[in-house]
Amino acid sequence: MSKGFFAARHPMTAEPSPSLREHDRQSPCSDETRLPFLCARFSDEILVEVSAPRNALDLARSGHGRVVLPCFIGDCETGLERIAGPIEELEGEVWLVLNDGERRRASARGVIDRLVTLLAKDRQRFLGSIEPEQRAERAKIAILECEI
Repeated sequence: MSKGFFAARHPMTAEPSPSLREHDRQSPCSDETRLPFLCARFSDEILVEVSAPRNALDLARSGHGRVVLPCFIGDCETGLERIAGPIEELEGEVWLVLNDGERRRASARGVIDRLVTLLAKDRQRFLGSIEPEQRAERAKIAILECEI
């Protein structure tokens, strides 16, 4: 799965508010950071580390910064644009781990089969390699297919 940098198409402000910039400026970049790639390149620019990708999405949506998101999520958000990426250093695999007995149940097997079909069909979207003009349209189709 690929990740990229995303920001609001129309950010509220180009700079963080002065109160955020001056507030106890302690970088989230430390020896125990979960952000080694980002800290190595942008340590002076990082103001906050979020504990969940959803929080990063909310910050970007509200126009309060640039965030790293999985491309298939950021590309689906009509108010966001990918400003860089996919980021090769952050690429990785996603595993779905199930108990052996559970994965054989018909209901679980149905979900697994649907996921495999979706991931195979939209492989390019999950790799972050869909052209910008196709991203929003492909996202709508994928969402509709998931709801059926």
